[in-house]
Amino acid sequence: GYAEFEQETLIAVTEARSKATSINIDPSNITPEQLAQYQQAQAGVTSALSRLLAVFERYPDLKANENFKELINELERTENRIGLTRKLECLIPK
Repeated sequence: GYAEFEQETLIAVTEARSKATSINIDPSNITPEQLAQYQQAQAGVTSALSRLLAVFERYPDLKANENFKELINELERTENRIGLTRKLECLIPK
């Protein structure tokens, strides 16, 4: 869940930034519609960045990162138990 939320936030920021930087305005020939489009794109970037900052402030250490670290540790412990069991099975006569 944490990883998905963090991914969605990063995608939202990236897409908003991409949209905002794709708008080209010629200051000598600007229309009210172009200005409104530019302002809307900038508002999208501001909104996405605000969400990112809120996530960062609430979770200074990325929770998904911690969850993945714990998953890796658990997998390592499981692999060690499996390896030990296999070694013991080889030592026990059948």
